[in-house]
Amino acid sequence: MTDSTPSNSLTPGKAKDTKKRTEKKYHNTAQTSIECFTIIKKAGQIKREKEIVLNAITLHQPITSRELSYITGKERGNITRSIFDLIKAKKVISAFTDKCKTTNKRVQYYSLIDWVKAEIDGDELTNDSGHCSTI
Repeated sequence: MTDSTPSNSLTPGKAKDTKKRTEKKYHNTAQTSIECFTIIKKAGQIKREKEIVLNAITLHQPITSRELSYITGKERGNITRSIFDLIKAKKVISAFTDKCKTTNKRVQYYSLIDWVKAEIDGDELTNDSGHCSTI
């Protein structure tokens, strides 16, 4: 008795799509996106955005990327890139993960590298300098 279903199939009667799993994944960045990034990088816009994000984190830490986007008026994609660069430069850390008040999903809260989550009093977090930030 011959069976037309491959022995490695996940569901009887349906062949497993091995092509998707064996192909290497490459980033397909459009040439226009690369050119645009190069232009804004040369213009110093990325550096300015990082400074804006760092200042906002300093004033409002701990803070989520959604809150940073709202405060700075920048898109979250740009905020994410800036946060990644600041983490890489060891200026910012992901302080903790908690539920977002807006989305009720677990999100990361960012702060300066020397900020410490000292005590929790209701919905306020207090760091060592006594500054509070509501979550």
